[in-house]
Amino acid sequence: MQQGETLIGSSPRAARRRHGIHLHGRTQDASGREVRFSDASRLSPASIIWATGFGLDHSIVRLPVFDADGRLAHRRGVTASPGLYFLGLPWQHTRGSALLGWVKDDAEYIAGQIATFASTRTRPSADAVDVLDA
Repeated sequence: MQQGETLIGSSPRAARRRHGIHLHGRTQDASGREVRFSDASRLSPASIIWATGFGLDHSIVRLPVFDADGRLAHRRGVTASPGLYFLGLPWQHTRGSALLGWVKDDAEYIAGQIATFASTRTRPSADAVDVLDA
């Protein structure tokens, strides 16, 4: 996408061919490390980036990553649950966090956190996940 191409308007086949994106049906359930989709496919990813699209719906997330008011507790998309990250949230870090044209900085940050987690298999950093005390 470095040549100015955007995903908006791209066909799914083109996205797969050009960028290696593998599309699945709607997420139906998650249990343990497995995610099941409406097209009967299943994945057991090491990390998940939950991108819900136009409306926030975290009902499938059954982990202690929400504050007393039910809002997602995170810092720049990093939760207190090791390996669980979010991207595209309104004001995740900046005003453009939820916009496709400006989400790049958040995506790079999350990718770095995932790489750190994958290489150490520990929490990325105390300051990144210490949001529950705030």
